[in-house]
Amino acid sequence: MQHNLCDEFLEYWQLRRREGRLPVLSSTSEPGFQKFADSYICLGLENADITICRVGAGVSSVLPQGESLSLFTDLYSLALKPMQMALVMPCFTHKAGFSRRSRIWYGHRHKVVDWLLLPVEHEETGDVFLEGVAISEASMHEDDQLMIGSSMLERILAHNFITCDGDIKLSAIDQHAWAVLEAMDAKVLVDGNEKTAMPHGLGGNAALLAAQAARSNVLAVANEEDIAALSQRLTGQYNLRFCHSYEDAVAILQSDMVDVLVVAEVFRGGTGLGLVQEAQNISAFTASVLMLEQKGNREDVRIVENGNFVQCLVKPVGEFALKKALDDASEHISQKKS
Repeated sequence: MQHNLCDEFLEYWQLRRREGRLPVLSSTSEPGFQKFADSYICLGLENADITICRVGAGVSSVLPQGESLSLFTDLYSLALKPMQMALVMPCFTHKAGFSRRSRIWYGHRHKVVDWLLLPVEHEETGDVFLEGVAISEASMHEDDQLMIGSSMLERILAHNFITCDGDIKLSAIDQHAWAVLEAMDAKVLVDGNEKTAMPHGLGGNAALLAAQAARSNVLAVANEEDIAALSQRLTGQYNLRFCHSYEDAVAILQSDMVDVLVVAEVFRGGTGLGLVQEAQNISAFTASVLMLEQKGNREDVRIVENGNFVQCLVKPVGEFALKKALDDASEHISQKKS
């Protein structure tokens, strides 16, 4: 768990736990609840479907459709529903919880979201619910909307089952679900211990969606004449955006989660080195590929210092070299985040 509110909710849940029994379902009047009310989310089980019982007003900044939907899996496309059921359903059957870190794509930017959902019981019926928080460090933006009829594209980075009695069976995660998770490069853990499955092939729409969710978010900044060549080489393999001015690039870096910045040495309104330094100041989780002009005896060089990754490539930059640099930069950031 990364967000402090998740740690605080875990403590709140533990304080309410009775000996040998789960806490009862929270009420809005319960002492200490108001701290979590804005980010609160509660899931239930009805007719073998996972229902959205209650969400706080702030959850709309994470799940824009959350308040209008009755089923949790309706947030996702048909191809990804089985995987979500496989990850959440065991929590009801085994009275367990889960923490999850994921990246949600809103069409114009990514947002990292921390989830924590823990099991509770209805005081009268004894039915199991999952309650907790869904929260992002990124502030709400008016464009963070999933259009009616669209599905949420979520890349799961890590999903950790939290057991209450030390046991949970993951048989609900079938070969197809494991394959989707593998395509996303997601980690599945139980009480912090990573679980692995034999590799399985994945096809169909689920494969396309999982691959899309796992793509690195790349911002390419260059002069207009270089944009076409970069587009031809990179489109379809990354979540790719282009711009050719310093001001536009800084605005994107400040509003979106850019995994890799690809930048020319000189472009309109700035220099590549200057923009690389600006990107490092904005986020510790942005790597850079700097395309240098031919001067003297310049050679390709990789600089990794203080956690920052910069790959310098001397023009002309071959397609293989560029993709290799992007993949290495993405891997560096992925390992840094894990």
